[in-house]
Amino acid sequence: MIAQIEQAANYLPLAQLGLCLQSGFASMEEGNRISYDTQWKKLKLMNEIAQQIWR
Repeated sequence: MIAQIEQAANYLPLAQLGLCLQSGFASMEEGNRISYDTQWKKLKLMNEIAQQIWR
């Protein structure tokens, strides 16, 4: 994911880029059931990536 952000930064400034936390959550009730712990792991990972990229 970090490599993809860095690649996108070749075309747009980091200030115009972001992470979408909805991915994998929107269809949770119907087709993409994930556990409570998995949800929090995903949020933690997204936070770590954001802190690394946008210090």
